[in-house]
Amino acid sequence: MTVKIVTDSTSDLDPALAQKLGITIVPLNVHFGQTIYKDGIDL
Repeated sequence: MTVKIVTDSTSDLDPALAQKLGITIVPLNVHFGQTIYKDGIDL
């Protein structure tokens, strides 16, 4: 069985450390009115 660790961008995990440990960070979506922003990408 293969296990993959995934967390969202609010974990405050350093991207370099996450990459070193094989952890995937997905951006949290922030809704402001009708607009959706991706944490760490658009914000």
